[in-house]
Amino acid sequence: MVLLVMGILFPLLLIEVAAHLAPGLIPSEVRSSIFQVDPPYNVLSPDDELGYKFTPDIADYPVSLENQSYPISTVSLGYESIGFRDDGIDEGQPLVVVVGDSFANCAGVELGACWVELLEQELDRDFANLSVLGYGPQQEATMLTHYGLPLKPKWVLWVFFANDVKDAWRVSQFGSGAARNTEFWQSPGRTWLVENSALYILGSFFWYNRFFFYNLITADETTRGNPNLSWWLTNTDLAIPEVAVGFDRAKTAILEANRQTTAQGDETQLVVVILPFREQVYASPHLQARFDHLNESLAEFLQENDIPVIDLTADLRRRAGVEAAPLYFDEDIHLNVKGNEVVAELLKQRLAEVFEQ
Repeated sequence: MVLLVMGILFPLLLIEVAAHLAPGLIPSEVRSSIFQVDPPYNVLSPDDELGYKFTPDIADYPVSLENQSYPISTVSLGYESIGFRDDGIDEGQPLVVVVGDSFANCAGVELGACWVELLEQELDRDFANLSVLGYGPQQEATMLTHYGLPLKPKWVLWVFFANDVKDAWRVSQFGSGAARNTEFWQSPGRTWLVENSALYILGSFFWYNRFFFYNLITADETTRGNPNLSWWLTNTDLAIPEVAVGFDRAKTAILEANRQTTAQGDETQLVVVILPFREQVYASPHLQARFDHLNESLAEFLQENDIPVIDLTADLRRRAGVEAAPLYFDEDIHLNVKGNEVVAELLKQRLAEVFEQ
């Protein structure tokens, strides 16, 4: 019995010691099960309410994302101690404020190729892009309240991407960056474990991703060999508790953003823009139907609450079927230059319909 216990404890102790001596042995993907892992570049700063924000006054900082590199610069938009990846406001109030994550921030492409900037040029009116890489809906709602609505825009574009659901769940469980104001951190023992035990981090990673690993192991012929499909099937499945909780948190954040927006009076309107992920656009019709359930559920919820919604899924599928070039990067999940052009074109048409209404 002693040998059996030692045979179990010794390898665990060895893992713990090795992880402390060489922290790089634990991949960032594992740590991200609890911590908000900042991207590997110097453009973000801690923030007590937002968790983190863009550092102000960055000038063409080179960022590597998978196999492509792009520069990040930030401007103040009239605020102190915070930056925004935007080209600034020329004069007066912006027509549109945009909030969202890396899909609104156009990770992977230069600022001039971002769909937000392309729309701004097409409409010849200022857009203020307040989106930040990796943000969840709660952070987006806070960003809108503190920095977006004071700019008094005519329209607010809330950009929803399917990974917002997992981000919403994680923020509600653990907070984000410098913002650790959740119940999780109120337990001293648990806080000590998560900050000092590699085994606790590893165990948390496998527990919080248990449904993904199950789907990966039981993958059928339509998903076998493509872990991205299994990942999206897991994290868009509303039957999974973490996804359901995240979805509720996302809906709550949007309702709060809409309440704050309508409180400004009739001069400001919130519009939710749903952007599909790459696999959702290019996968087989059978998988597309399963992927679409999350976005369709959100669109139905928004319509019930009289919040305008633009779902670009069907439009992007049609364009993907006729465009010779792909709309997304091959290895990274984000829209490439062509994809940004198409989104700007489609949104110009769809927003005109909303504006007329």
